[in-house]
Amino acid sequence: MADEQYSVGTVLKVRCSTYWHYGISDGADGVIHNSKKRRQVQYDSLMEFAEGRAIVVSDITSAQPALAYEYAAAQIGRSYNLFSQNCEQFVREAHGLSVECTQFQQCLLAFAGGYIALNARLPVLRMAGIGLLLGAVTAPSEQRPYRRAVKGAKMAAAGSMWLAHWARKLTF
Repeated sequence: MADEQYSVGTVLKVRCSTYWHYGISDGADGVIHNSKKRRQVQYDSLMEFAEGRAIVVSDITSAQPALAYEYAAAQIGRSYNLFSQNCEQFVREAHGLSVECTQFQQCLLAFAGGYIALNARLPVLRMAGIGLLLGAVTAPSEQRPYRRAVKGAKMAAAGSMWLAHWARKLTF
C-alpha cells in the first residue's frame, strides 16, 4: 500500500466508494493530485493520499511520465472543478492525453440507459436502455465507455426483437 515505491510520474488511484481518485507519484513518498476535499491541486504523502485505502497503479500513462510529474508540480494550487478540472482529468492532462473523465462518461451513459429502460413505452427500447446501462457499467475503467454501451444497447434490442419474432410464431 503506502510503503511501496512508485516511479516518478506513475498515476496512482484509490477507491472512494463509487469512484476512483487519481494522483501522480513523485517517485518517493508523495503524490500530486487534484483534491476534491481541498478544492485544489496539492502535494500529499502517499499515506495522506490513500487515507487508509489500497493504492492501485492506474493504466493511465504516457511516454514521458517524469515530464507529467513536472507539469503536475507546476499546477499546485490550481482549483478543482468536478466537471472540467477533476482528478482524472488532471492526471490525463499532465500526461498529455485527452482531458476527459471516463468515470463521468460511464455515469452519464448508465443514467441514460436506466432512464430509457424505465420510461420507454416500447419493449425493444426498454431492452436497449438496459443494454446501454449494462454496457456502460461493464466498460473497462479508464477507457471510454461509449462503444461498449452502444454495443450493449444494440445487442439487447436485437435480442428483444428476435424473442418477439419467435414468440409470435409460437403463439398460434
